[in-house]
Amino acid sequence: MKLLSFFLLLSFPFFLWGQKTTLDINTTIGMSHRIMTSSESLLTLLREEETAKFSYGGGVGLSIPIGNKFAIKTGLTYQKLGYNEAPEMILMWGNQHNGQGGFDPSIPSGEPTFPTTVYTSGDFHFIGIPVALRHYFLQKNKLNFFIEAGPALNFFLNEDKLDAYQKVHLFVNTMIGLDYNISEKLLLYVGPAFRYDFTDFHKSSALKEKQISMGLDIGLRLGF
Repeated sequence: MKLLSFFLLLSFPFFLWGQKTTLDINTTIGMSHRIMTSSESLLTLLREEETAKFSYGGGVGLSIPIGNKFAIKTGLTYQKLGYNEAPEMILMWGNQHNGQGGFDPSIPSGEPTFPTTVYTSGDFHFIGIPVALRHYFLQKNKLNFFIEAGPALNFFLNEDKLDAYQKVHLFVNTMIGLDYNISEKLLLYVGPAFRYDFTDFHKSSALKEKQISMGLDIGLRLGF
C-alpha cells in the first residue's frame, strides 16, 4: 500500500494542470518472454527450450509538458505477457517405432487426425500505473524525436495463480520514438519500447522468474 500511495501522490498534481496536458491513447504489440534462474540443472535446460510469445496491450494517460523539451506522463495501462513452453509428446503409436528401441515422431501416426504433441504456454495479465519522464532531443519540421523512461506499478490479474505468484510488480518502461504533428491539437507517436519486471514472479525464494517484453508502441496525443 505504501508503494501504491507513493505512485498516486506522484501522479496527483498532473491532474490539476489539465489545461497544459495532452490525453494519450496508445496500443502496443510485440514479443514477451521470461528470465528464470534456478539451482536445478533440469529446470534450466527446460527454460532454454522455451520461446518468446506474441504480446499486446494498451492504455490511456496524461502528458504534462515541462518547458519545451520535457514532459511527465502517467495513466492506466493493460498488458498481456507470456511465453511458449517446449512442445511435449503426449502420445506415441506402435507404427512410429524406429526399430531401435525408440520412437520417431516424424513417422505418420496410426490416427492422423489425433494430436500427438501438446503445445503449452504461460499467459499473464497486468493492469499498471506508469510514471515516465519524456525528453525531446530533436525537432525537424513536424517531427519531434524523444526518449522516455520510468517505473510502473503493475497488478497481476490471474486469480488462479495468485497463491504462487506475487500480486504487485515493479516494472521499468523505456521507449525511443517520435511525435508527428497531424494538426495543432493532434499528434501521432510511434516507437520501439522495452519493459522489464524487477519483481520475482514466484513467492518461493528458490525460483527466480522475471518478465521482459519488446515491441512497438503506437498512439495519439490529443491537446486540451
